[in-house]
Amino acid sequence: MLRLEGRIEISLVREGDEAVLTVTDNGIGMTAEFLPTIFTIFVQAERSLDRKSAGLGLGLALVHQLVELHHGTVRAVSDGPGQGSTFVVRLPALSQACPLAAPVDDAVGGDSVVAQRRILVVDDNTDAAESLAMLLTLDGYVVETACDGPSALQLATDFHPEVVLLDIGLPGMDGFEIGRRLRAMPRLANALLIALSGYAGEMHRDRARQAGFDHYLVKPAGVTLLKQLITSFQFPRRP
Repeated sequence: MLRLEGRIEISLVREGDEAVLTVTDNGIGMTAEFLPTIFTIFVQAERSLDRKSAGLGLGLALVHQLVELHHGTVRAVSDGPGQGSTFVVRLPALSQACPLAAPVDDAVGGDSVVAQRRILVVDDNTDAAESLAMLLTLDGYVVETACDGPSALQLATDFHPEVVLLDIGLPGMDGFEIGRRLRAMPRLANALLIALSGYAGEMHRDRARQAGFDHYLVKPAGVTLLKQLITSFQFPRRP
């Protein structure tokens, strides 16, 4: 059996006002149908049934977020399964005479208050919770994570989150029960409660509404959508 050794080629060039980073591999490649979705959080290509080599579908979402924060773009191309992949990152290139940016006064403007919302992420998949927390932290949110019901309720008592992103399929105490208990806390009565679930169907949505959730999202839920729900929510005034 022929075994193909892994190969990664990296190049960095300047094209006009842009720095262009190109990363090419000879790995598993991607189908044309999969390419438009690869930068969406929790999206993964099909792998073997045992999924020993499968990841969380978070790495490329992080790449996309980081590149956007630096006012750049990233795209991916592939000739198909088994044909490898190429990723191209374009970032603004600084001129040699570019002056340093003036410091920004954090006290100016009201956006900083919105960006510093306290968010609690609850997911029994620790890697998924921490990766989502990282994405949200990049936007200035203050984020804590919990992996089960008891730790989520304790953190909610101490942390007083304004937003809770709560996985439904948790061991022991499911997300519906946690949601009901969170809503019973005076400090979380008016918090934004969003269910992140692998379960679709109106029955689950009804249970989420009865438990006090504001939104029910089926995974994969894009970070852009999550941020839109957070920024559009009418939070009560802080004391």
